Amino acid sequence: MATLEKIRSKSALLLIIIGVALLAFIIGDFFKMHTLFGPDQSVASVDGKKIEAAEFQNRLNNANQNGAGNSDEERAYLNQQLLQQMLLEQLYQEEYDRLGMTVTDDELNCAVNGEGSMVGDYLAMQMSNGMFQSASMFRDYCFNPAKYGQTDVDARQLQQAWINFENQLEQHLLQTKFSNMLASTMVPNKLDLKQLYADANTGYEISFAKKVVAPDPNDKVTDEEIQKRWDAHKSFYRLAEESRLVGMITVPIVPSVADEEAARKEVKEVLDSLNTTPDLDALRGRKGFDSRRFTVTSSALGKQGDPKLKSFADSANVGEATMLQNGPTDFLMAKLLGKSSEVDTVTISFVVFQTEENPKADSIRTAIAAGKPAEDLRKLDSDLFAVDSVKVSLSNPVLADQNLTQLIGADLQAFKEAFINAEIGQAFQPDTASTSTIARYYTVNSRKAPEQTVELALVSFNLHPSTATINDLRAKLEQYVAKNNTAAEFEKNAAAANYNFNLYDISASNPYVMLSQSQQGPIFLPNSHAAAAWAIDAEKGQVSPIFGDERTGSFLVAALENVFTDYITTEHPTVKANLSREVALEKAATKAATALKGKGTDVATYATAMGVEPSTDVVNFYNSIYNYGPELLAQIVTTPKGLLVAPVAAPDGVVVYQVTEVNAPARALNPKTDEMLFMQRRGVGSLRNSEATFRMLLGDRKFTNRLVKVFNSAK
Repeated sequence: MATLEKIRSKSALLLIIIGVALLAFIIGDFFKMHTLFGPDQSVASVDGKKIEAAEFQNRLNNANQNGAGNSDEERAYLNQQLLQQMLLEQLYQEEYDRLGMTVTDDELNCAVNGEGSMVGDYLAMQMSNGMFQSASMFRDYCFNPAKYGQTDVDARQLQQAWINFENQLEQHLLQTKFSNMLASTMVPNKLDLKQLYADANTGYEISFAKKVVAPDPNDKVTDEEIQKRWDAHKSFYRLAEESRLVGMITVPIVPSVADEEAARKEVKEVLDSLNTTPDLDALRGRKGFDSRRFTVTSSALGKQGDPKLKSFADSANVGEATMLQNGPTDFLMAKLLGKSSEVDTVTISFVVFQTEENPKADSIRTAIAAGKPAEDLRKLDSDLFAVDSVKVSLSNPVLADQNLTQLIGADLQAFKEAFINAEIGQAFQPDTASTSTIARYYTVNSRKAPEQTVELALVSFNLHPSTATINDLRAKLEQYVAKNNTAAEFEKNAAAANYNFNLYDISASNPYVMLSQSQQGPIFLPNSHAAAAWAIDAEKGQVSPIFGDERTGSFLVAALENVFTDYITTEHPTVKANLSREVALEKAATKAATALKGKGTDVATYATAMGVEPSTDVVNFYNSIYNYGPELLAQIVTTPKGLLVAPVAAPDGVVVYQVTEVNAPARALNPKTDEMLFMQRRGVGSLRNSEATFRMLLGDRKFTNRLVKVFNSAK
């Protein structure tokens, strides 16, 4: 019964969680649908096979995206994730059709009600945010709505939710079948397994000397050298879709010096008035000031960790005000409204139970009057809620258990006098605290002696940029854009105009600038989605209009620097700079190796010639790739034991080394268990995420993403 009541109480939330009836919300707030591209309203296609806009919209309506981001960038990010999921499903389906894979009704039933129900149960828990512990419970909720107090309209929506659940479950089962089949085809032969095991478990002890070198500034790197290195690693720069290099200038919308001066003047006026007028009369007619009153004991105030406020409350006279935080943008003042000595801390017991159609109600009341503990009361009615000996402050009823705070906090404050004056040990019902169907009883077990209590008001003011400041920032940016209306000028003159210019790569599948990842999710550059949506259709060299406003906290202007189709070429400044440094380091290392040739007879004498100390290390084919680079590592693991190799270029310098010992694997190969290593490194384990799987299934086929063009979420 308790579980049933929990589900009933959360019915509205569940309808949101399972993602139904969101059409008006999503269309009204998430998207502005454009019909700028004729009859083609597909949002993506692979080799001509399209995902239509209506299909995407339908999936979006049924997606669990309640509270799915507040910014254009967050929404665009989630939309792209959904589209990639749909594309991946399409590619999977092509494989299923080609292989003749299906899911039978018996298999679906098994995943809901049979031995394989753990699959359906897990999916049901995900879809309901943990409210349903099993798929069968979810199905009961969807097809027996009256049992949970749902309407006929809710019933239709819930049945559609179940259909969506079955579709997702079917896709999961198909993907599992496909993955198992794929895994069975990607098994190593005996030679693969033997070589992989040896590579992963053989250690090469080396004695070496290394000297780090820096590029010679006088040794210029030519465009031909850069291009040659790019050609050698061309596949690394291949693009799956067109990429656009966009230069952006962001101007934060922040208060000016004049705004700060005006704010300090007004805040001082308010503080002076708080000290000379009663109560909070000083705030009348003042815009932007917020106030909060609260009563607290002096001891509790000290425990809250604000020594400045505690000191003020202890020493100030009633009516006095002080400044706690004086800018630059956040201001906080406190005023002492009153002092008193009264009972504040009490220890109570609490009982709440259903009285309507409850045959045990009278027995419960009798037990409460007799002072029965919570444990005995719960034996009378399993749905009854009772707690014993809760110590709480009447002025600040915040408990460690947040649910209990929400349950009794309002009563403690609303009926404070009743708790102060109630007879110790005698259960009572505060006036109006109970309803016709629910009874609430309290018992005061003990009271602490009266304490000094203070009534305080905190007055805050947050400084925002004035309209004049916002207009001035925009006007100056407009002037800059007007004078520098080509991408080259826009970038060239930014620093002189005190603007911060940065380059970013955007694409149809990444129509935003992601600055970093945090535990809470991606962090985006504000207004970058609007700029990216503009850049996708812009011509090379064009400069955008100004995006952003006070809502986003900044202005942004973009310029389309370059467009890359099949490859990111050496015209990309970052690519060119990285390759130039690599070539310069290689040249410096080669020059240093040539100069050191013949300067030693062993590692120790070469180390002396280098001016470094010799070192030792144990090199492994897999664990040392980042320290030595693939070329030098391959050379080390193929060098005969005892051979002095001197000197050779390393990724960042010159190295002399000698393999002193080769440690073979500690045990013999076990084909049954060691095959897992192969699967992790070269088999299906290499497909670590949906993007890698998408690229594998896509292969060399043509991929087009038109989501931004059709569903432009920029505001």
